[in-house]
Amino acid sequence: MFDSHAHYSHFKFEQSFRFLSYTGGAYHIVEGDRNEIFDEMKSSGIEGFIEPAIGIDSNYKILDLYRDNKGFMYPAVGVHPTRTFLAEWKRRGELDTLACEEGVVAIGETGLDYHYPRLQQHRRCQKRWFRYQIDLAFRNGLPLILHIRKAYPAAVKILNKNRNKIVGGVVHCFCGTPKEAEQYLNLGLYFGIGGALLHNDDNSRGLKEAVKTIPLERILLETDSPYVLPDTSDDGVKTSRKTRNTSTVILAVAEEIAKIKGIDVSAVLEETDKNTKEVFGIT
Repeated sequence: MFDSHAHYSHFKFEQSFRFLSYTGGAYHIVEGDRNEIFDEMKSSGIEGFIEPAIGIDSNYKILDLYRDNKGFMYPAVGVHPTRTFLAEWKRRGELDTLACEEGVVAIGETGLDYHYPRLQQHRRCQKRWFRYQIDLAFRNGLPLILHIRKAYPAAVKILNKNRNKIVGGVVHCFCGTPKEAEQYLNLGLYFGIGGALLHNDDNSRGLKEAVKTIPLERILLETDSPYVLPDTSDDGVKTSRKTRNTSTVILAVAEEIAKIKGIDVSAVLEETDKNTKEVFGIT
């Protein structure tokens, strides 16, 4: 199993804490640190994970963690759309250098995020960095890890204008409609499906309809750890805001996809692993 999107260099993983694990077909709350999470991931059959950057400085933390976890962790470099207003434009050249670092498999996460109030969105800044990172990925022959939230029309417009520069990529944490999925499919993109599929709300129901229409050969599994905890209330497991999500939950995501598509979970795991390795050039 591969987790195509997680954030283990995050400061929330730098000490002991409560984290969510999914083993034996059930959720569990475990206390431990990052090394213990990695041990549990490996014992649960997690072959590796992709970690994209958030702010410019996070790129350096990610690459430091990668050097201690080669063959298990695969870094991506970039600037998250909600952090672009904090990133000095004159520092963009650092990404050019970082993109050439050993082990880098993608550019991201990048895109547009209009989730916050309008005055906090900094749309012009987001678009500037988004276009730059599309160019950066093209120049380096790397796929994109896309973060597109409440900004589908604007993001697709930019992607379509730059479609000849798209080497490949994944729409991380996809929560859109079947119609939106069709647009991304036409751009040759893949879909990161994660914890949102395991919620009990309208968004989850809409996502399940979209997953029905998305070909399995275009799906990647992800958790966005430490974020996007699944709804565990039916299992009698109580989480809190201090509970961290972990990559072992991708098995629960795979099981839900298998249920939606009416296929065996082993087929989901086999295909999504292959997809992840193809998108990110992992051998």
